Amino acid sequence: MLVAALGGASCEDAAKAPDALRTQIEARDHARAVAAVAQGQRAVQAFQVKHGRSPGSLEELEASEGKLPTPPPGQLWSYDPATAELRLVQP
Repeated sequence: MLVAALGGASCEDAAKAPDALRTQIEARDHARAVAAVAQGQRAVQAFQVKHGRSPGSLEELEASEGKLPTPPPGQLWSYDPATAELRLVQP
């Protein structure tokens, strides 16, 4: 399979790749981002169960539940304590 041969190819690689390969790289990166957000949301839910409230910050979340997954290249974690929404954003 072509994607398996890419190993650690990233979004930067996608910009240089032929269209079909670029599509596969972008699909893989999107799937990784979706999985990272789902894992992060599970951490928020676990915090809420343990403490009876939402975390006040990303730092508080990670201190309680462990480090969040490394965001995909070109993205950062964003957390809104008022809504307990955790998402990935581009800076």
